[in-house]
This record gives sequence, structure tokens and C-alpha cells, in this order.
Amino acid sequence: MVNAEDVDDFGTGNGSFGGVSGDELFVGEQRRELVDELVAAFKDVSETGVPRWVSLEAPSGWGKSRIAQEFYSRAGNRFSR
Repeated sequence: MVNAEDVDDFGTGNGSFGGVSGDELFVGEQRRELVDELVAAFKDVSETGVPRWVSLEAPSGWGKSRIAQEFYSRAGNRFSR
């Protein structure tokens, strides 16, 4: 499991977006792994019907909302077929 404290700020090591909005950019291998785990958990719940609790907890500005946006995007694409 990937923990928030183990991930650099936005995968850049310094929290910089380089002038690019969060809607256009999703960087950082550890963040991608975190979203992969969230999508896998969602798939497991949808297949088994067994509920799970997932909580994104990190300091303000860490990117929790961006993680959720990427999860919704990927989960929606995966399960809308």
C-alpha cells in the first residue's frame, strides 16, 4: 500500500506544477501506483459485493483531490464499457 507520507509533492520532489493546472497533469509514479490500488479495490468491491473503507489522509495541499479526480476518471473509463 502506498502511504501519503512516502510520496513526493506531486511527484516532482518540490511540489511544483511548473505552471500546468492539475486538470492537465498527473505525475509521480507513486501517485499512479496509489490510483492503481484504488481502482483495483473498486474492481474487487464491484465483483465481490464486499464493502471496503478507503481514506485519503494527507496534509493540506498534498494532492488528495487530484488523486480522487484521477481515480474517478480511470474507474469511470474502466467500468463504463
